[in-house]
Amino acid sequence: MFRYAFAAVLVWNCDLEKKAIDALGTSCVGGKPEEPEVPADLTGLLARLDDWEDGHLMEAVNTWHEEIFQHQLPFGNIDKEKNVVKYAANTHLNYYLNLVRANTTSIGPLKDGEVVYEIKSGGCSRDEDCPKGGSCNEQTGLCKAKKLSK
Repeated sequence: MFRYAFAAVLVWNCDLEKKAIDALGTSCVGGKPEEPEVPADLTGLLARLDDWEDGHLMEAVNTWHEEIFQHQLPFGNIDKEKNVVKYAANTHLNYYLNLVRANTTSIGPLKDGEVVYEIKSGGCSRDEDCPKGGSCNEQTGLCKAKKLSK
């Protein structure tokens, strides 16, 4: 797997949470839940946890992460000219690619054709390595976005 150029510290996005709740509607209530319909230009990160008391979000994350061990990244996702890995809908790696996306500062789905990450040596080492005026934590190699105004 290619190493990324930078990755961001994630924050929760309440607007994306509301969209996810709206997409779920009542599809997960009672009996056998049905997978909710996700807008065509977005990817749903879905997981079924039958016993939430014993379940944990990490179970879902681990399931999504397992995709990379079961499927190879298609060459069509790699743009060697721009030195980036791009998202392509309808692959077996949708969840994984959403998890490893480097240029996000809040949790939310990718759109078809968006860059997942740039291919470089891995992590930031200075503020200039980070997108949009972010700052670099040299210990973790993660970029921290500027505080968003409300």
